Amino acid sequence: RMLRGYGMSQSTVPSTNPDDFLLVEYLLTNSACPLSDGKCSGQPRIFIQTEQYTRASNFKNHPRHCTLAPNCIVLDFSEMNLQWARKDHGDINMIDSFVLMPVMHQAPISRLFEYEPKVPKPLKDRSVDMAFHGFMSNRRNVLREGAAKYPNRTSVIGTTHDTRKITDTYKEAKVCLLVHTYASISGGEYHRLSEIAPFGCVPVMEHFSDNFGIDVYERCAGARFAIWTSVVDTAEAVLKEIDSGLYSETMPMIVDWWRAGILWEDLLVSHFGSPPARL
Repeated sequence: RMLRGYGMSQSTVPSTNPDDFLLVEYLLTNSACPLSDGKCSGQPRIFIQTEQYTRASNFKNHPRHCTLAPNCIVLDFSEMNLQWARKDHGDINMIDSFVLMPVMHQAPISRLFEYEPKVPKPLKDRSVDMAFHGFMSNRRNVLREGAAKYPNRTSVIGTTHDTRKITDTYKEAKVCLLVHTYASISGGEYHRLSEIAPFGCVPVMEHFSDNFGIDVYERCAGARFAIWTSVVDTAEAVLKEIDSGLYSETMPMIVDWWRAGILWEDLLVSHFGSPPARL
């Protein structure tokens, strides 16, 4: 959609002239003109990085090949992935090939999209103080331990794959919690943020390594960030603010911001102007 808004059309049959088509690929793509093939180095290409850099070991050579190629960029969600790429390939300027966009999932891609309420319940009327649904790694047990310090608060923390139960909880939650599965030195879990925020709860998240993303989601999405061992304590401070009525006017505006989504077709034009006569 982003490229269509820039005057391009989609095709599964490449042109015989490599300058007439742009490949959009990710790690598992069976490429028509592989990035590692020297004969394809000049092929216009966008490589989409969709997972944490350190967990995708097979990806690590792609940023180098892309940076050295004349017509290739890496479209990445994580500032941290760029930092790791620069560390691994410090002899070349990786920033020349990276375009950062701190988003992974946007409606209607989210698995919870069809259950989002048309009009979220006001925070003061909700029955659950703190909530988290996800795989309970050892690291995430800090949420249960933290919630136990506040027995007067109602918390729902655990693992379930039932989307109806998940959405029923988030519809009633005042604060939605998020701690990364395995490390804070990582890219942000934007896919979870974009799932929970449209339900109107205040996201309280672990401070991760993407300063760019943190700035955007603090200013526009109502998120609050804390070190992972203090996420629940920060949630308690937010709950006190909710009790005092602080979020009564701002949360509906934040929900509207999420629902507006990304205007993909306008994105490139708004940032770079009208497309050139020939890409």
